Amino acid sequence: AALDGKAARFAGIAPLDSPFDIVLPNQQPDFVWDPTSRDVIASGDVIAHDIDASDLPAVVDRMATVRSIKMMASQAPLTVRLLPDSKVHNRNSRVELTVDDVQDRALFVINIAGDGTVQTLYPVGKDLPVYDRAQFRMTFAAREPFGADQVIAISGPQQNAGLEAALKRLNERRASAQLVKLLTQFAASGTRYGSVTLFTAP
Repeated sequence: AALDGKAARFAGIAPLDSPFDIVLPNQQPDFVWDPTSRDVIASGDVIAHDIDASDLPAVVDRMATVRSIKMMASQAPLTVRLLPDSKVHNRNSRVELTVDDVQDRALFVINIAGDGTVQTLYPVGKDLPVYDRAQFRMTFAAREPFGADQVIAISGPQQNAGLEAALKRLNERRASAQLVKLLTQFAASGTRYGSVTLFTAP
């Protein structure tokens, strides 16, 4: 829904991978877009800033992907935490991510920004695809695009070169809906999933 209730603001906007309906603000929308501030708000939280109407299909895909990942995590959970807390973190503030029970397992850590941009956090460069310690720890700074980042960890029983290559192709693209398709295609038996929401702001 548009905050001002004007459905005409979405004229000509078509779905990407996830279908959606335009409703009024009082019809319990999954999220509300403020055409003045260009913020996207869901359940009282700003999940994305500086979003044009044409960007909204990527935000829809992001929400659908997060729901799917959470469902996968409920069936094969992996413990993921943010330190020092889960409050809103401003530009350049430091946050530590931990993932438990990953020794001698393939590890992938991915972020989906509020605007649907996929960002590969691990492995990158010369990182080992099979992690060699019991707990993974990574410290990073809050940066654009701001909003609600969903950090996702995937732990598999062995190296998965196909999934690694496919995830690299998604890096820095608004292609979050492709993530679930890749996990369904490449994930092996024994794969575990975890995710946590990181709220960032300018």
